[in-house]
Amino acid sequence: MRLLDPRIRENERIFLLAGTAEKAFRFSELEETMATAGFNVIGKKTLNDEGRPDQPEIRYFNNPDKEQAEAIAKFMRLRLSNPVIEARQYNDPSVRPGYIEIWLGR
Repeated sequence: MRLLDPRIRENERIFLLAGTAEKAFRFSELEETMATAGFNVIGKKTLNDEGRPDQPEIRYFNNPDKEQAEAIAKFMRLRLSNPVIEARQYNDPSVRPGYIEIWLGR
């Protein structure tokens, strides 16, 4: 899984999110893949949130996480055969470094 591992740091935490049960069926496989790559998957949730895009995306909240989020986005583009998955930074000062969300879409 070198594609996921530019520099996994000790505090890397992944949260899996999906907008529907149909999308959430990938959670188990994805959780196993991320754990094998060295990430700590801290949770998963089906969420109907109007603020979320229809398409999958990788969210990160701190600049030091950009490289890792981009590597995850690249992996997810291949995994889901979806060339538009991007890593996007969101502003939330309460989020500690090392936290990344994988949103599977609606």
